[in-house]
Amino acid sequence: MNFFINNISEAATFSPLLPLFFLILIRSNKEYWPIKSLVVISCVISLYSGYQAKFLNTNNMPSLHLLTVLEFLCISFFYNSSFRHFYLKKISLIAGVGFTLFSIGNSLFFQDIYTYNSYARGLEAFLVICLSLLYFYETLQRQEIVRLEHSPTFWFNTAFLLYFTSTQFLFLFNNLILTTYSKDISNLFWKVHAFVCILYYLLLAVGIWKVRFKPTSPISLS
Repeated sequence: MNFFINNISEAATFSPLLPLFFLILIRSNKEYWPIKSLVVISCVISLYSGYQAKFLNTNNMPSLHLLTVLEFLCISFFYNSSFRHFYLKKISLIAGVGFTLFSIGNSLFFQDIYTYNSYARGLEAFLVICLSLLYFYETLQRQEIVRLEHSPTFWFNTAFLLYFTSTQFLFLFNNLILTTYSKDISNLFWKVHAFVCILYYLLLAVGIWKVRFKPTSPISLS
């Protein structure tokens, strides 16, 4: 157990490889392409960022700034293709464009690429939480009985809601934690983040595996 806790950050670095493995295994069509893009991008940036920190001993914050923008674009496109109502599709599209502009502006004028982009990460978490809740609301409004555990979209949405809800506090107050509290406290927060990160990619892997199976047909309640 102590070995796992001490090495959880390293485990989190390699956790995107799990959904990537299932992605390669199923070799499905272009369905859920935003999720597939997200997994590939996360793998490349996470592994390179870990390599920078461990072997090059260089600042890997620029990688995080890039990941933040690309990650949210993939997520917003995912919701745009998942929502059925036009106004929800429009909301996800506006959120994607608006956040991209905000994140770039934040990196240029407020929190440069060599510092932790807490403003952008915090806003990203808030927007993803809102989109995930809107998806659950729309699903309930359909008045259909569906076996959600067979739906890939359900697993992807659950992964987003769990991860961004759990890490919202850390994203917003990371810089304050680093400057105000001891290094041990800061490390504890990041170990919790690493655990949630592993769980996040595990849920994405389950969703990708579920792409192999068609969800059961819904039964209308109306």
